[in-house]
Amino acid sequence: MSRPVFRRHDTASLSLDAACRRLTALGVEAVMSRCHPGERYLSFSCGEEGAAWEGCVPAGDWLAEALPVLAGVSLRGLSDGTLENLARRLPRSASLEVAGLPTQPFRVLSVFSGGNAVGISVGRVLITSVAESCLPAAPGALPANLPVTLDFLVGTGEMPVGAIKRLVPGDIVMIRSPGRTMLANGEPLFTYAFNEKEVVMEDHLDPAAAREPVAVTPDSPVGMIPVKLEFVLYSETRSLAELQNLRQGDALTLPEDAERQVKLMANGCRIGVGELVEIQGRLGVEITELTVGALHA
Repeated sequence: MSRPVFRRHDTASLSLDAACRRLTALGVEAVMSRCHPGERYLSFSCGEEGAAWEGCVPAGDWLAEALPVLAGVSLRGLSDGTLENLARRLPRSASLEVAGLPTQPFRVLSVFSGGNAVGISVGRVLITSVAESCLPAAPGALPANLPVTLDFLVGTGEMPVGAIKRLVPGDIVMIRSPGRTMLANGEPLFTYAFNEKEVVMEDHLDPAAAREPVAVTPDSPVGMIPVKLEFVLYSETRSLAELQNLRQGDALTLPEDAERQVKLMANGCRIGVGELVEIQGRLGVEITELTVGALHA
């Protein structure tokens, strides 16, 4: 079974708003800002590929700090290419460093006109892009590699204990309440839709929203106690960092046999595996395997 991979439909960089909040939590004075229209900026990057950030500073500030003799000198007569070459030959100023972010390797990128470029203002630097992997965790944050189990449900239902104990391979359990929900460690986080061989994240759900408990009356015979059923199309483990980056529109490629490996869960306990089937417009799972002991414990 091939491992599914999230496919991003937008930039892999952490959003600037989120990065600004993270830096602020680390004690860095950071605010959202814009470049000044008409002014030329020198852009640069710091960090290894996949864990780097990009920023820019007014070209005049950069050169005046590196070569004080240029302070106050107009740069209008210098072409963009000349400014880039000059910047690559000058030592980098410490004012281009941002606390908590990588400083090496350092690369001069290009000269550009400010326009309406948006970024995070930290001292003289305007951060225009930042990979989450190069940001330190906020104080008290959980480790980014903390594992989280994702379950992709195709629906829920309920069944009396006695009926569950009588199940045998070949039986079809109908899905009373069809619904595509992704659970994270048992809590609803996203609804999803099918797109050929992918599932695409749709609406974000509130994990704190309580799911309806199965009603049990005091005088219910043991065999008639209702059990909550969940039909899980696929499960896998992701890191907390990956989960925090998950957004509406992201896609997950499912294994080809996912519809033939639907897990039947009873009150969180796996009791069988089956194939997703449709009968007269209704979805159900035809049981192909039962978990020995789970039904008669």
